[in-house]
Amino acid sequence: MKKLLLLVFSIFAVTGYIIGCANHLLASPRPEGRVVWELTRDDKHFIDKHYPGQVLRGAVDAERQITYLATRAGLYAIQMEEGRPKVQHILEKHLGKGERLVLAPGGGVYASLIPHPSSRGLFSARLFNIRRNQIGGMTELSPREPPDGFSALYLGFQGKLIVTETPLDDWEGIRGRFKFTFWKRDGSMLYAVDLNGRHTAILGPSGEAILLLGDKEALAYSPERKEPRRYSGKFGKAAIVKSESGSIALLNPSSPEEIRQVQIFRSSSEPVKIQLPTPVHRLTLAPDGSSAVVIGDQGRYFYLDPRAGTWREGKRLPFDDSFYIFDSKFVDSRTLALAVQHRTPKATWEKPTIIIIDQNGNPLFQREFQIRQATSSIPRIDVTFRSRFIVGFTEDTAILIELKE
Repeated sequence: MKKLLLLVFSIFAVTGYIIGCANHLLASPRPEGRVVWELTRDDKHFIDKHYPGQVLRGAVDAERQITYLATRAGLYAIQMEEGRPKVQHILEKHLGKGERLVLAPGGGVYASLIPHPSSRGLFSARLFNIRRNQIGGMTELSPREPPDGFSALYLGFQGKLIVTETPLDDWEGIRGRFKFTFWKRDGSMLYAVDLNGRHTAILGPSGEAILLLGDKEALAYSPERKEPRRYSGKFGKAAIVKSESGSIALLNPSSPEEIRQVQIFRSSSEPVKIQLPTPVHRLTLAPDGSSAVVIGDQGRYFYLDPRAGTWREGKRLPFDDSFYIFDSKFVDSRTLALAVQHRTPKATWEKPTIIIIDQNGNPLFQREFQIRQATSSIPRIDVTFRSRFIVGFTEDTAILIELKE
């Protein structure tokens, strides 16, 4: 009798195990991403005799199916041709000594930064339009009064926002007054503002707003409005978006007592303060303002509804080791692309991963990379909102990912 009971119990146990595994497999999401192309430093189609260096930005023209990659000294257009990526270096000339490129998020515009011949630490800026795989007309950004150069250039999405920064009192840009000048794409100046002290610039993902974080307040500007919206306090992390439904700003105070706090500012209501269980390391807003994500400690992340002022913690990513999220971009309001670095037993960062998840935390795509040098700054990701293409890159590899509809 005992043997019979043991046999029956064993059958039920095995059956339960099989059903459980089957249910797990049925419930597991099928990967929905695919690699369109992958280029490496050793690929003869990617590397020409003019060494391009590390990729700094990628942008996808989804309508024309062209991907642009920018390094400090090279700009490349990539199209699929007969099943292979065709890479074309599209600069009309190779850059001079010290000259470097800045590609706008989403493409459309890039800038060439040229060191000033006599003003140390300053440069002049030339804007170019990108038309298919060719460079369009050139525009020079020329200050109306000295100093006749810039220390920084900020390009918003597809050149909708163009801002230069110039130190007025200290050429090293450490202290004193700074001028922020707003430009049109044709090179004409919109307006300029002088601010005291250093300010950290945070660009909105839609290219229609910029936040300047100072020691006592944060200032939000848009290309068409010189008078800023002011947020009192000193903030270390921030995000801003200007959409049809109004402006939204997320601000994380820099004081140790408030480092877990996110303040939500909306254009027509009082600020909402929420408290999270970890310090805040990064804030990301969807360009339409519908959603936000807060990156916390040790791979934790939190979805935030900026209009309702509510939050929930995201599902843990499918990694067993110690890892941190170093970059985050919304593909659409329900899909999130993340750049992850894994911490090895030697306490180094040498195993990066790009992972794309849905709003429930289920992986749609996942790819691990090998890098030569331990660093927390790669991989990087660039996304054009509501495009199904994601560009990822490390020091040696560039990859184009397509998500299925």
